[in-house]
Amino acid sequence: MKSVPAPDLSRVLSGPRREFDPPLAHCPLCGAAQIAAFLEDGRGISLWRCARCRVGFMNPRYSDAALAEYYAGYATEAAMESQALERRRLRKRASVARLASAASRGRFLSVGAWDGLEVRLALEHGFEAEGFDVDPEATRRVSAEVGRPIHCGDFLDDGWLPRDVFPAGRPAAGYGYAALMLDQVLEHPKQPGRYLARAASLLAPGGVLYLGVPNLGSLSNRLKSLRDRAGLSSPRRRGKHFDSWQHLTYFCPASLAYGIREVAGLELSTLAGEPDPQDGRLVARAKSLVPSLESTIYALARKRA
Repeated sequence: MKSVPAPDLSRVLSGPRREFDPPLAHCPLCGAAQIAAFLEDGRGISLWRCARCRVGFMNPRYSDAALAEYYAGYATEAAMESQALERRRLRKRASVARLASAASRGRFLSVGAWDGLEVRLALEHGFEAEGFDVDPEATRRVSAEVGRPIHCGDFLDDGWLPRDVFPAGRPAAGYGYAALMLDQVLEHPKQPGRYLARAASLLAPGGVLYLGVPNLGSLSNRLKSLRDRAGLSSPRRRGKHFDSWQHLTYFCPASLAYGIREVAGLELSTLAGEPDPQDGRLVARAKSLVPSLESTIYALARKRA
């Protein structure tokens, strides 16, 4: 078996180099001007919150150049093999199953396809599955491995759209995917509102969107934030739960619901805590019913037919 070198996780965990855009004057999710700083984390990153939609976000955010440099080669073969652990596979299997139970069979798009796991799982459920990611090298390799298209480009542009799904080369009424998955993706882009609206535009009438994000509204994270704002944590650990070395936007159930309904214009059918694969049945049920018990939340939303 080929020996694979361990990835340099110290580079990943240190985050992008400290080069930033000008500060935001409006919320990156809903566009409101009612925004204010609420915490500076241990890395010196300023965290803000929107009074209208309740989303949190880094402000200022890393520059495009810093992010491009950071993510270049992020999805290396070594990183994939070290991070695609059994726990992740079990969680992804459950996530794709939830989407499969809500969506009609047809075209499936995994946004942030990375190692192709979501595409493989969707194929098992009978979807005509494909993926999208931003790393050209990884998308070529993963596409060859899974035998399905893995598109590459700017998610907000039309250049990568497959013509057999969108004949006009752009989103249009009556065309699109039956199922679209954005799992642990929406916290990364600089324009989460545009990403969410774009995802909705790529759904066919009646199509279903799956969203999974870290839950900064969980009881555990809320207690950590209260501790940090009270000055009871060490400077080094202050705000560590926001993961500002990789996440630019911070969701809670209220902000995710607002984005789905008001920004994307979709019908929200499910918003729940995402149980850990190792949870027992009763614990998993409790976390599903009470999102504040879980550090990750998911939502299913449908486009009106």
